[in-house]
Formats: sequence, structure tokens, C-alpha cells
Amino acid sequence: MLTSISKLFLALAAIYGIVLLVLVVEYPKNPKRNTEVFPVQTPPNSTDFDNTYLAYHVLKQLDQYTPITIPDEEEREIIAKNHQKPYFGIIPEEDYCERHRSYFVNNAPALMNEMVFLTDHKTDSYLRTHIFKAIGVDIHPQIGLHQTKKEKETEIHRIRPEVNIFYDDTGLFMYRDVGKHFACLSQMSNHIPGHTVLYRKDFVVKSVSEYAKKFEDRPQCFTVDSYYPNSYLLTDKEQCEAFFKKFNSPKYLELKAKKNIVYMKKIGAGVHAGKGVFPVDLEEEQDIKRLYKNGSLCGKITDNFIMQDFIANPLLINGHKFDFRVYLLVASTNPVIAYYGDGYLRVSLQMYDAASTDKTVFLTNPQLTDSMFEIAKRNGSYHGMTEKELTELQSWTFDQLQDYLMETGKINDPNWLDNKLRPEFQKAMIHLVRMSQNNFAKSSLVYGLFGIDFMLDDDLNLWFIEANAKPGLTAKLHKKRLLIKKAFSDHFEIVFNLLKSRLKRVIMFVNKIVQEDQAIKLMNGQVFINNIEEKRREFELITRNYFEPEYEVSAENMFVKIIDENYQGEERYSGFLKKECF
Repeated sequence: MLTSISKLFLALAAIYGIVLLVLVVEYPKNPKRNTEVFPVQTPPNSTDFDNTYLAYHVLKQLDQYTPITIPDEEEREIIAKNHQKPYFGIIPEEDYCERHRSYFVNNAPALMNEMVFLTDHKTDSYLRTHIFKAIGVDIHPQIGLHQTKKEKETEIHRIRPEVNIFYDDTGLFMYRDVGKHFACLSQMSNHIPGHTVLYRKDFVVKSVSEYAKKFEDRPQCFTVDSYYPNSYLLTDKEQCEAFFKKFNSPKYLELKAKKNIVYMKKIGAGVHAGKGVFPVDLEEEQDIKRLYKNGSLCGKITDNFIMQDFIANPLLINGHKFDFRVYLLVASTNPVIAYYGDGYLRVSLQMYDAASTDKTVFLTNPQLTDSMFEIAKRNGSYHGMTEKELTELQSWTFDQLQDYLMETGKINDPNWLDNKLRPEFQKAMIHLVRMSQNNFAKSSLVYGLFGIDFMLDDDLNLWFIEANAKPGLTAKLHKKRLLIKKAFSDHFEIVFNLLKSRLKRVIMFVNKIVQEDQAIKLMNGQVFINNIEEKRREFELITRNYFEPEYEVSAENMFVKIIDENYQGEERYSGFLKKECF
């Protein structure tokens, strides 16, 4: 027989059950706040969440996964083929970003105070042995190009939630989803989906042509030969026919007699380091005419070739041709924020001779000179230069160039670098980004560091050669290694400071929602957020990239901002473009 106390307990339990049922049925139309008091787990400040439970559930509703859009159809097809293929043994976790979110809300200060990297570079690479060790933590040393084929294909590695910067060589976005499998809200990844438009030679030719058309009525802003040698895509029937019209003209024979080399043939995609570039000498000329039947097969031959005007009057250093490797950092695509960074000169080890048939005379890529260093090492010298002398000749600094040009009377301005050369690099890069950015995936989670190659002609005009999405890290010369180390370390500072700025705003926004009782934990464990759609719109704005005052880039950083779409007017392009050129 039930006691009166037992009957009272059952009655209260029944009432509680009815109330709970009503609360569940009414959610979220008429939410009731749980009377349980959640203590503040950590002292409230700008880098920590007041209430980690509510923070997780608020972020889960605000930070909605949206697949990245890539405009280029060809790149989308490549990604579709690669998607979910094995990638360095990393497990493709569908809930990785949820796991990382949990780490973020419970360890926000740690995530914001130290750079923690995941990379696929070799363990003995300069990046891992010198740069990462100096500025952060390499948390997955077992992952990288040093793995065996079996290790790469056996999915056993879960990406640790502590990672906040992905710096891979391969392009992780080609195999996994940004915002789901990696590159979550509180992370950054170093390849921009859609970036092929910037470094594929054929895409650049198209971009330059289309971009120049926008300024046909404003040639003071940009023309097709501003920084870019005149080029023809032989896959385009109209451009191919236009090229062969010139190729078969008396004018070509006249130029050939004067210059020897009039055009360079380039493979449009898939090759770098000078491997896909060929001076059009007599043999190349005959091969091209034979392949296209002197132009009659234009539109039918699918080989991805570009014919480009050869800059026949290159500026020389003691008789040697050279070019520049400088850095372009696209630190964000949402909005676009870009930086210019100094680099170094790459000097040919061969004396320049326009009549030569040796490819290495015309190109400066260090990868083409390995045999010369081997000869110098084996015989003690190469063309009278020791291995040390070859190394010192091959890599010059900007200051060395300015001193040389002053000594030879080519310039008379001791501040020529700042007054002329650097501004020209920066203007050229602004145009390069502007003509490419519509193809970039718009995301706050990705960025790109590019190596951009330029050359000067003898009249000191600047010409774009190509862009590289994987700027090299190797260097024989100590001063070049130091420059590379600074370039990479400084670009990580910019990216990390943007990340910290974004996370600070997220923390403050979530804390404000909690403090104002806009997030309510219900009896069934769910969290209701008042005016959720409005808060999602606010969240979208605060997660766009811009710097908070305390995370501005240090004065010692080598990079110079050239584009920031957070600004309007001429400030957007650091004063390099007039409003009429926007």
C-alpha cells in the first residue's frame, strides 16, 4: 500500500511530466528558460567564452556549413575526381569541424595564442626544420611527403583539433571539403579554391585580355601590354589565326633578322620551373608550322600552347639575364586583402646571347642549373667560377641591384627601389589580383601565398612572367634562406592576426548573446536563440576578415598591404589606383 508521502511524490512527478511535455511541444514557439543556473566557468574576457555549453550550441546554429563555390568548371571536375581519395593517411571525418568547435569553445585562449600547423611537407624540409620550429608547433610530424605509398593510402590519422593553420603543398581542398573536413571557423588554410586562374599561364592570358577590355575607354588605367607581353592562345581559333597571320608576315622575318628570337612558346598548364617554356628558334618554328599546317588547323589542334612576344632587350647584370621572385599574399578572399613582399633576383649563370640555342641562356629558373653546380663541384669550377661564386651570382638582393644600376649609370636615384621599382611591383600585383579574384572561392577560411616572377627590360619597363602557388623554400645562399624564412614567418603573422581578430569578434558576439539571455537552454537540452536569422546575418558580417586594433601587423613585418576591400575609395588600393580605374 502506498504511503501518503509516496502518493504525493507520484503526483508531483506526473505534474512535472506534463509540464515537460508542454515545454517540448511549445519549443521553439514559446520557449521557457531553464531555471538551472550555469556558473561562469572562466573569467570573462575578450579571448574566452563565458559559458562553454551555451557557446558550443550557439555556434553550432550560427556557423552553418556552406559548400564553397568554384566558378571554373574544369577545376570543379578535377576536385570531383579527387574528392575522398586517400590523402596522407588522414581520415575524412564528416564531423571534424564539430569536434574542432568543441575544442575552440573549451580552449579559445590556447587556440589564439599559438600557431599550430598541419603540413604535408617533408620532415627535413626547411619549413618544418626552421620556420615552424621558430614560430609555432608542428603537431602532425608523421604526416607528409616522407610517408610511404601505403602509409598515404591507409586512413589512420585524425586531424588534431588544436590545429589552427593548414599549410600544405598539395592542395587539401582538392581532396576534402573546406569548412567540414578541415579549415573550420577557427582555422586558416593556405590554398584558395579557384586560384588556378592566377597561376595557369593560359588562364592568365584570358584574364589579361578580358580585364583589358574593361578599360578600352580608359587606357590610362590599364592596357593589354601593361606588364604583360602580348600573347596568343593557340587553342582559341581567332587568336591562333591572328598569330599565324603575323608568323607568316614579312614583318616577322624582319624582326627575326634583328632579334633572332621573336616569340616564346609556353605550355599553358601543368608545368613550372621553366620546363614548359621554349624559345622559338628555327627548329621550334618549323615544328609549330608543321603541327598547325601553317595555321590551317587553327581551332582543330587542342594542344595547350601559348605564343608570347619575347622581350628581346632584357636588362642584364654583367652580361647575365635575370628576373625577380617576389611575394604576393592574398590573406583573405572575404573580403579580398592582399600584400606585396620583397623577394630576390634570380640570375642566369650563362652569359646572355640572343643568338644562342641554349634554353638556359634565356631562362633563370634555379632548377635548370643543377648540372652546372655538379660540374663546378666535380671539376672545381664551371666556366671559371667556383661553386661558391656560382651561388653568389645566382641570387642577388634588391639593394645589390640598386647599387649596380647606380654604379653603371643606369639610374641616378639612390632611392630608386622605393620610388620606382616597388611601386611598380605593387601596381602590377593589384591588377593581377583584380583580374583573377572573381574566380576565387569567397571564404574567410582560406588564403594564398604566391611567388610572382617579373623581369625588367633595358628601358626599365616591368614585365610579368608567371605566378607560382608553391613558392620555393630551398636556397643555397645563407642570405637567401634568411629572406625566405622572414617572408614565410611574416606571412604567417598576418594570417594568424586575421584569424585572432575574427575569433575575438566571435567570442564577444556569443558572450553578448548569452549575457543578454538571448540563448536559452530548454529542459530537453536544446538551445533556443531569439531572432536566429538576424543573428546569423550579424555572424556573417563579424566573420568577414578585418583586423582588430590589438592584432594589427607589426611594424617589422616585411609585407606591405596593397588591397583591402574593407575600405572604400582610393584607400581600398593603397592609393595606387584612381577612382576612375575601379
